[in-house]
Amino acid sequence: MNDLLDILDQDILVNEQVLEKYVAGTATPQEQHEIEKLMLQSEYFEAAVEGLSAFKNKDELAAYNQMLKKTVRELTQKNKQKKKRKLLDTEPWTIAAVAIILLLCIVCYLVIKLI
Repeated sequence: MNDLLDILDQDILVNEQVLEKYVAGTATPQEQHEIEKLMLQSEYFEAAVEGLSAFKNKDELAAYNQMLKKTVRELTQKNKQKKKRKLLDTEPWTIAAVAIILLLCIVCYLVIKLI
């Protein structure tokens, strides 16, 4: 479940560690190229890298990352609960209408069978 909550996909070449190395200036040329290619493709990714660059303290970055993951986890749980509630919150008149339609179908079927 934690893997699903990670913002970066583990299948691509860029992950959190590579981004941290890029911001610190210790990434390999291939990693730098991959990150810069993603930055050109997505303005959101570029903004994320710029935001990471703003953090000077690595401990502060790690704390912010944990807080962000916790917030995403909480919002995901709330969203799931809303969806479950929405499925169960069926209006009484809807249930009554469906029951009446089914009853009418059964009555019509029986009348046709008797004729």
